[in-house]
Amino acid sequence: MIKTSFWYIPSIYSISAVAFSVLSLRVEAYFMQAENFYFAIPSLLLTDINLAHTILSSISASLLTMTTITFSTILVVLTTFLSEFSPRTIQNFITDRKTQHVLGIFAGGFIYSILLLLFLRETEPGSLFLVPSFAVFFAILCLLVFVYFIHHASTWIQVSNLIHYITITTMKKIDSDFRDKEGVHADAPWEDWESEEIKHINPKKIHLRETGYIKHIDVEGMIEQAVKDNCIIRVEKKLSEYVDQSTPVLSLWSMGNHKQIGSYHRFIAVGPNKSPVDDMEFGITKLVEIALRALSPGINDPNTAINCIENLGRIMTKLGGKYLPKSYHNDRDRNLRVILEKPDFSDYLYRCFYQIRKYGFEDISVLASGLKALTIIAENNSEHVKKTVWEFTEYILEGLAEEKMLTLDKKFINERLEALARAAGHTKYFKPL
Repeated sequence: MIKTSFWYIPSIYSISAVAFSVLSLRVEAYFMQAENFYFAIPSLLLTDINLAHTILSSISASLLTMTTITFSTILVVLTTFLSEFSPRTIQNFITDRKTQHVLGIFAGGFIYSILLLLFLRETEPGSLFLVPSFAVFFAILCLLVFVYFIHHASTWIQVSNLIHYITITTMKKIDSDFRDKEGVHADAPWEDWESEEIKHINPKKIHLRETGYIKHIDVEGMIEQAVKDNCIIRVEKKLSEYVDQSTPVLSLWSMGNHKQIGSYHRFIAVGPNKSPVDDMEFGITKLVEIALRALSPGINDPNTAINCIENLGRIMTKLGGKYLPKSYHNDRDRNLRVILEKPDFSDYLYRCFYQIRKYGFEDISVLASGLKALTIIAENNSEHVKKTVWEFTEYILEGLAEEKMLTLDKKFINERLEALARAAGHTKYFKPL
């Protein structure tokens, strides 16, 4: 939690600046005692006490100004993200390590120069000092970093770069969270048999003692406790859902004669806020919201929506080649212990496009890009995914107002539909508009 804080990296730089300022003063004091110190150092790098104070005060004031401008730039970027893109995209810029490193360098430079200004003392009349030269080099570094940050912020504020970053991050999350389908065996049929068996036992409903949004579910810990109690648990609620004391969260089927059932409250974390879960679904939500903002009458930017749809197609293409975990969780002896409902490929496909279908598919260009994305998904995946894609295509066609489409528009869309039907292996079901 501390490492994810916005101030974590700037704090590291600030502490390092304090240590470096103390070390610089000690090193200079040590070398000033050497007889050949003034002859070994170029005279351009040595300053008297008055010039040293002038340099350090100027540098500290300048770095504080640059830090203020940097904060103002960050606020401008965040305001743009909030108003133009999506509130969920704010954390992309805030948690970006490059932004935090820039603030850390500025904070460290200011602390370094101000501490030198505070501790630098003239021990003997006419003494010369080297550490102000270190502060000058630090100031030049901060200036280069400041120029880099302006370029970095101007790059981030471009919606195409933001969409690309979200897409790449989401696809990496898919690779880390899901396994490839190759080499993964299907679930054994006895899992369904056991789930049928528990239907004949009246379950015990478990309520939480707290009120709020579900932030985490410890499935592994729940499985270990279920083994001890010889029971089966079904989680009735999902992550980010709101629960209170009257809401049944778990259903417990006891398979033995255990009178003492362990506490399962500790396996579910509840918080007062609906904090987003940084997973693949959250990335999809960001892209969908950017597309919807672009399609709103106030912005009316269909090209941005098309860009989002194309990247959603890339994400779903990769997801189609992954093995999505089932709702059943077993212990080491392959006995069913926890049932936690999880979405399948059709659920993810629906979440990607159902809102865009409602608000954007009246635009022919947006509709065509959606059909093209579905075509790419079908071309690069298995028969099961092809079938799912075609079923979703039929759902899209149900909502089209064919009577409002002009002749050339129908011809254009029919070409895309025919290509989609070929990719999905459903050419016999293709009917032109």
